[in-house]
Amino acid sequence: MKKLIVPMFIAMAAAAFAFTQNAAAASTEGKQRTPQQQRMAACSHESKGMKAAERKQFMSGCLKGKADDAAAAGKADEPSTAKTGETGDK
Repeated sequence: MKKLIVPMFIAMAAAAFAFTQNAAAASTEGKQRTPQQQRMAACSHESKGMKAAERKQFMSGCLKGKADDAAAAGKADEPSTAKTGETGDK
């Protein structure tokens, strides 16, 4: 009886491993990303290098389709170098 337990366990483990490999391969074959998944991937790629709140704000705007607002959101935290109210003409 003890001699059968070890080989049986090994066979079951090998079968389980083979099944999971086939299932994983089958689940990714022929599947295309949904529009939401494509948008998430594109926005995530664009947000590389952003951190915390800046990335969160960017991703929110980007996923809603507000690409211009999302780009501006990343720059909104930066201090403005332009002086307001002055024209420069004297």
